[in-house]
Amino acid sequence: MLLDKQTYDDFMNRLAEVDALLDKGEPPYTAMAAGRFAEIEGDLATVFPDGRVYTIENDGFVERLLEVWQKLKSS
Repeated sequence: MLLDKQTYDDFMNRLAEVDALLDKGEPPYTAMAAGRFAEIEGDLATVFPDGRVYTIENDGFVERLLEVWQKLKSS
């Protein structure tokens, strides 16, 4: 499944924001990053109620999502 350009860009921009917050490495920013990532997860659950985000075929989307998620989990 391909996300339309606007939806794809929105998710990628939001993932970049989470990543930038995590780069600061301080508790207020990491907490904000966790909250924003939770919002992304909620929106993805709305679009993919079965949890099958791996079916997104846009270049680099799933990889970027996992990269930011792993960074969040290790912070």
